[in-house]
Amino acid sequence: MALQPPFDQAVKPIVQSFGKFSEKLSELQDQLSDRVNNVVSKVTDLPDNIKCSDPRIQEIKNLLSSINNIIDSIKSLFNTLSNIVNTLIVIATISAILIGVLSVSPVPLPLGTPQPVFDKTLEVASYVVATILGILAIIKIIIQIVIKRVTKVPEQLNAALEKLQNICSNDQFNLKTKSTEQQIENVAQAIQEYEDATGTDFYKPKNVSAEDQQQRQQQIETLIQQQRSLIDNLIELPSNVYRETGQPNSELGTQGDYYIDTTTNTIYGPKPTDTNWGTPLN
Repeated sequence: MALQPPFDQAVKPIVQSFGKFSEKLSELQDQLSDRVNNVVSKVTDLPDNIKCSDPRIQEIKNLLSSINNIIDSIKSLFNTLSNIVNTLIVIATISAILIGVLSVSPVPLPLGTPQPVFDKTLEVASYVVATILGILAIIKIIIQIVIKRVTKVPEQLNAALEKLQNICSNDQFNLKTKSTEQQIENVAQAIQEYEDATGTDFYKPKNVSAEDQQQRQQQIETLIQQQRSLIDNLIELPSNVYRETGQPNSELGTQGDYYIDTTTNTIYGPKPTDTNWGTPLN
């Protein structure tokens, strides 16, 4: 069977999804800044003898509620980004393994398969890894900016919230920044773990058997097929990608999902059935 390099197709929908993510995140950050400044301004203008039942207080409460809604939306957005990042890591990992397999030694070509097909496969796999590394670098910058923005909100509203608490002593004025910060940091951690793993034996050719050329050919065929399966899953992005320690529980996930064992840097997937993860990729 002639091998085709499909991962150039796989990256495209993810890049498009990341573009939509960036646009939405920018919109939410603008809304957050606007609401925070509005609350500070309105609380500053409140007279000293104002009552909690005053309509102006209710207006400020509504603004605080909208701030929490925006913060929740940012958290949800980073939950989606987490899945995108995990999918990118799976793609980059499979591509890196494919590069290792093709680079160890010449591979006997299947009957009727021209050498340029393998050359193109190697070229595309290398391009995909480089593209994903670039995307992940951009995401890291975005994370640094957003985490600072979110963590700054309580500081900006601290004086305003204290004043509101004095006016409405029976009310609670809480911000939902902590859980959102944690979700953002989870994405950053996943990227960091991947970057740390790229220097391990997982990405070195010695993990690829060069003794049995037939086995190597089967490895290549399996990798290509996994690429195609992942592309099919990406049609309805994002597919579920789990990152945990140890072998996956058979009940975890559904057909088509992926699993990364962060202890051994082993990939399972696409899951052939809802109750079986199949043979891992190592």
